[in-house]
Amino acid sequence: MKTTDIDWHYIKRSSLIFLATLVAALSIWGLVFWKSHAYYKDYTSVENKIRQKKNSIRTLKSNINLIKINQAVYWHLSQRQAINQEHRLQWINQYRLASQKLKLHDARYKILQQVTSSVITLSGHHNVKLRKSQMKITLQVLHEADLLRLFAQLDKAPGVYHASSCELSQLKKSIKPDPDQKNFSVACDLDWFTFMVKLNPSASGRNNVAEH
Repeated sequence: MKTTDIDWHYIKRSSLIFLATLVAALSIWGLVFWKSHAYYKDYTSVENKIRQKKNSIRTLKSNINLIKINQAVYWHLSQRQAINQEHRLQWINQYRLASQKLKLHDARYKILQQVTSSVITLSGHHNVKLRKSQMKITLQVLHEADLLRLFAQLDKAPGVYHASSCELSQLKKSIKPDPDQKNFSVACDLDWFTFMVKLNPSASGRNNVAEH
């Protein structure tokens, strides 16, 4: 073979080797890319699952704390007999007994019909109706502290209440420490609350106005 002759066989073989090497390199690169993409998808999926688990744990802890709080509140209201049942007769009796025990003068009362004050939505979509029975009281006392002693006696009655308003008026210019003296006139609105956790249709029958 002369030096000027072209070795086509060599060129063809070299080209085939180059193409084979290129195809092998592209295949390896494609395989690595596919593996990397699959690994990234798996990593992202695992990361999302971990994030979801963490969120679920946070939600579970929050629900557990809410349940604990609700259980404590429910237990307290249950002990006070403030769930599902109105105790207006006991409130009236306790007011009478307290007035007699504290020797309060001209103690009168009036309880209005029970009305729904608000609706509370708790976890699990349980609606709790907060019902209110307003008790208007009027009396005459020797000293302002007699009113606080009256409230302390009313706390012994079943249920939960608070004084939404109170007016204290001085009856005489001169105040005397005489047990039979009527120094102040008192008018208060007491709101007695009942928590209707399970609505009781028969409760509407107890919504009569009591007055004395």
